Amino acid sequence: MSITPGEYTQLTGRAGRRGIDDRGYAVVPWSPFVPFDQVAGLASRRTYALTSSFRPTYNMTANLVDRCDAAEARHLLNLSFAQFRADRDVVGIERQLERSTVQLGHWRTDATCERGDLHEYRRLVDRAGGGTRRGSRRSTVEDAIGALRPGAVIRTRRGGGRSVVLRHEGGRGAHRLLVLGADGHLVRIGPADLDAVPVALAHLEIPRPFAPKNPAFRRELAGRLRAARLTEPSVEAGADPEDPAQHPVASCPDLDAHLRALTRVERLEREVKRLERRVRGRSESLARQFDRVLRVLESWGYVEGWSLTPAGRLLMRINAETDLLVAETIRTGGFDGLRPAEVAALASVFTYEHRGPEHQRPPTPRWASAELARRWRGIERTWRDLSANEDDAGLPETRTPDAGLAPIVHAWASGRTLTQVLDLDDTLTGGDFVRHVKQLVDLLRQIALVAPTPATAAAAGEAADTCFRGVVAASGVVPL
Repeated sequence: MSITPGEYTQLTGRAGRRGIDDRGYAVVPWSPFVPFDQVAGLASRRTYALTSSFRPTYNMTANLVDRCDAAEARHLLNLSFAQFRADRDVVGIERQLERSTVQLGHWRTDATCERGDLHEYRRLVDRAGGGTRRGSRRSTVEDAIGALRPGAVIRTRRGGGRSVVLRHEGGRGAHRLLVLGADGHLVRIGPADLDAVPVALAHLEIPRPFAPKNPAFRRELAGRLRAARLTEPSVEAGADPEDPAQHPVASCPDLDAHLRALTRVERLEREVKRLERRVRGRSESLARQFDRVLRVLESWGYVEGWSLTPAGRLLMRINAETDLLVAETIRTGGFDGLRPAEVAALASVFTYEHRGPEHQRPPTPRWASAELARRWRGIERTWRDLSANEDDAGLPETRTPDAGLAPIVHAWASGRTLTQVLDLDDTLTGGDFVRHVKQLVDLLRQIALVAPTPATAAAAGEAADTCFRGVVAASGVVPL
């Protein structure tokens, strides 16, 4: 059976001992059915490219800060294979970005109407399309909330009468805002918290880096909010500001063409932003990405100057995909006071990831107690704060925690049999269950080693031992 050049390289690449032999030999047995030039072709062809997924993580950054000085850490990163590949790949992305930017300029011209703002007109049309008389008051308020952007200043009951929008919360389709009041306090608001349809009365520039948990960040933005001059909205007599038919754009003879062009503009804008992120991610050195990670760690209190705080030393010993989120949960007592089975269930949100179509949302988690559900909501809030901070710093977003396996893990850690736990989810196979639990056991053992509270460390250790039994233990050893 024929093999590919990549498969041939995988088979022969084991010849010689790395770091000991300066050359290795691979022998291909003679066969009357395989001519020599075919074997030679396999050995000489390179139709595939080697790529690297290497990037500075929070755990790696903490370890570099602990073990190297600043210059040495950046030098080591820029010597990596990932940096070598990045410098070569960026040329093709730049060409694609140039083409998309030119197309965007053409479509923006077609999406411009001399009679008014197309974005505003389409928003009114979207509102008018739902419910009776453009929907109930609640749907109107929800639509207005959805149209607000970070930096918008609105009237609120709390926070000193005025607040600045920091971000939307709860994902797509949600209608809640995280706002900062003039009194410097963070508040989450929804339609029920507003007396009227919210209108942007001013726009403020949000300080960078985005760090709403940082007192200095809140003081600076609250000061800008108190000093802002607000412009109250005015409505002409007899006009319904919510009626799209009264908008100036509605009478344009080329309205349909403008709206089609606007849709194309929005798609190209997303494409250009995506390509720009790829260019930044590849053309900028890994050392610069390292600096961004370092700034996030500084804003969260894990690094001060070029030294680790006690929280940073905890992070050094957490080796997981969601390392900073795990460390923050430990540091803030997210596992404290829980029984071993509860610790296992809560920790599973960091190792499990729902697999399925992108448009399919994972099922709503079923928690064994109200306290576990409360702890889970705290982890979600921490993740939202962290992902907003990462977006502001230009870093990839930390993977979303996933509670989909928590009920099964709680049952397994409570002593249920394999058959009993698999009956809880008919889509989960025995092999997938074993793989997920082994990853969880590894994380639980790490938590047991680093948790500052002895009772929490003991509960995590007991949870790891309880989970590592039966078919899980028989499948192999989990490294300490």
